[in-house]
Amino acid sequence: MKFEIRGMKFFLADNGRAPFMKLALASIYIPDLEAHIQDVVLTWSSSKGWIAQAPYTKRGEPPMVQWNHRGAFSIDLARKMKQMYLAMGGKNPEASAAIASAKAGEIEYRTFPATFTIHEAANDNNMSGVLRTLGVEQEEAERACD
Repeated sequence: MKFEIRGMKFFLADNGRAPFMKLALASIYIPDLEAHIQDVVLTWSSSKGWIAQAPYTKRGEPPMVQWNHRGAFSIDLARKMKQMYLAMGGKNPEASAAIASAKAGEIEYRTFPATFTIHEAANDNNMSGVLRTLGVEQEEAERACD
């Protein structure tokens, strides 16, 4: 089914309680139905990925529009909404999730030893600038070298 995304705005009021993130609201037009649908929600979760959800209604009210979130229409809509969201400068939650899982220890990381070389004419008489850069007091350095 053909559709056009007529506009999109970032969703900034996500409270983080749901298992997915609400990222943007879009306005779409479906020419075959001659229908304009506002507030289509672009969501992302680490388990299900990018999903285009039908507009939400107030609690207790029946939805005005529904579609299969795993159907071809929803998948194509989510793909195009994702492209538009990222082109507008939206943060990619996939990258944020990778960073969060790394901080949580779910991703293996390794530490490698490093060697530093001083690239200036350093001799015993002219070490004060280097020591000051490294945060070492001159008297402490002289005591340690003796």
